[in-house]
Amino acid sequence: MAVDRHSDVLKQIAPEGRMRVGLNFANPMLAHGPADAPGGIAVDLSRELGGRLGVPVVFCPFDAAGKVVDALKSGACDIAYMAVDPGRTSDFLFSPAYMWIEAVFAVRAESPFRSPAELDCEGVRIASADGAAYTQHLARELKRAELVLSKDPVEDFLAGKADAVAGIRRAIAKMSGSNGGVRVVPEAFMKIPQAIAIARGRDEAADYLGSFLTDLAASGFVKDSLARHGLADAAVPAQTS
Repeated sequence: MAVDRHSDVLKQIAPEGRMRVGLNFANPMLAHGPADAPGGIAVDLSRELGGRLGVPVVFCPFDAAGKVVDALKSGACDIAYMAVDPGRTSDFLFSPAYMWIEAVFAVRAESPFRSPAELDCEGVRIASADGAAYTQHLARELKRAELVLSKDPVEDFLAGKADAVAGIRRAIAKMSGSNGGVRVVPEAFMKIPQAIAIARGRDEAADYLGSFLTDLAASGFVKDSLARHGLADAAVPAQTS
């Protein structure tokens, strides 16, 4: 997958001669560790991509999904790792998904709710991270429950400002284990495709990213990266084709 130094792919992915990558550190499934020495599957993929393109990689860390979206919109980064969501397709082109992760609810132990469907009823307040893809999904799908947008939904839930909290399964399970009187609703309310996003109009780069991820899926790169970061049981590698 050699790329000519003057190709449109290189101009679109690394217009400044370096590839600026937007990372959401609020999602440890994607990136973790100190911002100046990050780890995670998004970091592994970016370094592999930068190596194939022959350009340096600059990581742009953010503490919320919405900030990553805004950075890619504004041109503060060249590519970004985020969930595929219908509300984002007017601004971005998405690669094929490289993995899927589950979003679930947590409720108080004494809560009568046992499934996501049961939570969608009058008077129920569900805290969820403002700007997250699963929040956008809930905004479209909830018919009766109230969606409480929050910068710290777990804190709001624990403080009694919501009856349930939404989040990535790994993070919600960890929170539940650390707080007595809280349990996870087992059934996922969403399976979230994770992809690489790039601004619309950069079609050649989007095609290249698709080929790049197809190649890595076939080689087992994604599966190996998940295992290396202790996430083999928390995400499913996508079979790109």
